[in-house]
Parts: sequence; structure tokens; C-alpha cells
Amino acid sequence: MSKNNNLPTLINVVWKWGVACSLTVFCLPAVAAGVIDIGGLLDQAAVACAKRNDTQLAELNQQLEGIIDAYPDLPQEQAYVRKLLNDFRQGNCYLPKHSGRQGNGSQRITNEDDVNGLDGATRLQASVGYGSNINLGVRNRTLTIDDFKGTGPVELELGEPSKAKEDAFTDVLLSREHQFETLPTLKASATYNQRDYKDNSAFSYKALELSLQYKAADEKNYTIGRQNTWIEGDLWQESTQVKVLTPLPVGDGETSRLYWEASLNQDAYPRRPEYDATVARSNLRYQRVVSDATLVQVKAEVAYDHAEDQRPGGDRKSHGVSVAALKVFDSGWQALAEVGVKKRYDSEPYSPELFSDKKRVQTLGQAGVRLRKPLRKGLWLDISYVQNAQGDKNIPLFDVETNRSGSVGIEYRW
Repeated sequence: MSKNNNLPTLINVVWKWGVACSLTVFCLPAVAAGVIDIGGLLDQAAVACAKRNDTQLAELNQQLEGIIDAYPDLPQEQAYVRKLLNDFRQGNCYLPKHSGRQGNGSQRITNEDDVNGLDGATRLQASVGYGSNINLGVRNRTLTIDDFKGTGPVELELGEPSKAKEDAFTDVLLSREHQFETLPTLKASATYNQRDYKDNSAFSYKALELSLQYKAADEKNYTIGRQNTWIEGDLWQESTQVKVLTPLPVGDGETSRLYWEASLNQDAYPRRPEYDATVARSNLRYQRVVSDATLVQVKAEVAYDHAEDQRPGGDRKSHGVSVAALKVFDSGWQALAEVGVKKRYDSEPYSPELFSDKKRVQTLGQAGVRLRKPLRKGLWLDISYVQNAQGDKNIPLFDVETNRSGSVGIEYRW
């Protein structure tokens, strides 16, 4: 990039990624006189890298190269910036640790999508894994019936189908998010997921999800979606959802945010119509950036599940809380850890013939960790481990063994 030899000026170069200097240099055509926020530009490049926005990354790369070329007497700083730019081009989108960054040009990791880079990307993911209780097998091998046809309590030995089944599986996921250039506030997405179990094909499934999202001027997000799930080739569930996500005026909007989300689902089960339901959910999510590469989220949710037919247990209500932490390391590894617990209550006795007037009172817990590492541009290693626990103090049929599931996979984006 050529220099304008007729317009010398003082440019304060803000090296917010570790160094600061003030030099008298010749003005570059692409750089206006004033403060050059190199830290902010590098932040933007890191986010563009994570979102696989190659066009924006190339533009920022050219801009930053032009700026640092103007300072041949700062070889260490030049090498530092060029190393970061090279890492971004290779798909290693880490954000180095630094402090004191300010200004409107500086972008931070503010939500999980910034790290996962799902915006406008096509993803193909393939993984293999193992589950210890894929059929939700019960914990106890005997079942006590309170009053079986007036004969008093009866104890039954549960059969083979109720035992926990462990099995290996393969997962394939293909998804695409499309941002409309003529309607930038509108985004469409499609996701296909298929899981096949090695020895228990009756639990294998396929799912297809389509959604359309509209982002309003007030930052509210409106989404309508449809998901179908097939088991053994038969349509098992049809679900239609509408939801709205609203940012609330709490926090500074950059390092802390509060969201309210409300959704309504219409769930239909063609093979088991007695389980058809309408589910309303509402949650609050508080997100806080505790460092430039670490995000913590606390979520509280309530739900009401209305039975459309004669579902055992009738309507249900639930409430739960979860905590998640997202961390990006200098090495490029990304770690997401989450733990949560939920209580769910039936409004009616589950089965008066078998369990008298007892209602289901379920406690559901989940804990998991996901590790991701960029291998090269567009290619990621993905490792995950999840534990799901489900207990019921009244109905032993729903007091199940913990399911421990782990998987290793490769993800490619383009």
C-alpha cells in the first residue's frame, strides 16, 4: 500500500493486544487520521474467523497488513500481528488474553454462536459414541403394585425390555443457515440429524428441523420452526414451535446481558395420539463475559405441558435451572461445560389401577462437557460427554439408571 508523502500526521496506534506506541508517520490512504484501534480490528478478525466469514476476514487481513507495513521499526509488533492473522486464516480463531480494551470497534465473544461460528455456515458432522442406558432402563428390578385388582400389594419382577441397554452409535448431522442479502433481518436454517445404534435399531432415529428467524429493529428475535422425527421409518413426532427472544435493559450490553425467551410448542405423536400436547415455556438467561474469552450463563425456566388427550398423568408443570461456561483457550481449544436440574410434576395420578392416587414427581439432572479444536481451515475435532439422570419418588417405572454417553467426531464447515 503506497504512502501519501504530502500529508504527514501524528497517528496514535492503539496496540491493545499487548503494546502501545505513538509515532509520527505518513498518513495511509486507507487509514483516517486519529486513533487506529488495532485491538478492535484484531477482535473483528477473530470473530470473522469463528463465523467462517472469509470475505470479511480477507478485508480485515488486508487492512491490518497495510497498517503494520507502515511501521518497519516495530518488527516484534509486526510479527505478533502477522502470527495472529495467519492463525485466523488457518481456522485457529482463539482470542489472546489482554486487558484494557475499550472503544466501539472492539468485539468480544458474547454468546455461544460467536464461538461455534454457526452464522451463515454449512456444517457436516460425523461422530461415533457409546451410551450406557439408551432405552431409559429402570433402576430397580422389582415393581410393587399397591393394590392389584383388590388383592392387595403385589411385587412383580420386571422383564428384559425394562433393563438398561448399552450400545454404540454413529451420528451424522448436516445443517445450513442462510442469511438473505436482500432481507438481512431474515435468516433460514435447516438441520438433518441421524443416529444409528449398532445392536438396538429400534432406538435409532432421524430428525429434520426447519426454521425461519426474524430480527426486529428492537433486537427481538422471532422464530417459527418445524421438526419431524422418525423411528424405524415411521413418523414418531411432529413439533411446531413459535418463540420470541427479547433482550432486557439489564447490564451494559457488552460484558453482561439478560434475555427473556418465551415459546409455544404443538407436539403431535401419530403412533400415540394420547400423548399429543401443547407446551408453553418461559426462561430468563443471564450472560456475563468474565474475560474476553470466557462466557458464563445462568438460565432459569418454567414450563406448562397441557395434555390434549387422555395422557397418563394429565397436564405437567416444571421448573429448572442450569449453569453453563464457555472458554476459548490460546491453543485454540474451546470448552463448554453445563450442569442443570429440573423438577417435573403431573397434575393427575399416573395409573390409579396400579399406583393408587400417586402422581409422578420427577427430578431430572444433566451434566456435560464439550471440547472442540480447529485442526485446519473449516475442520474441527469435537469431543463430548454427557450424563443424564432421572428419578421419580412415587412411580418406580420412571426411576431410571443414569445414562452416560460420550462421542468423538469431526466437523467440517464451508
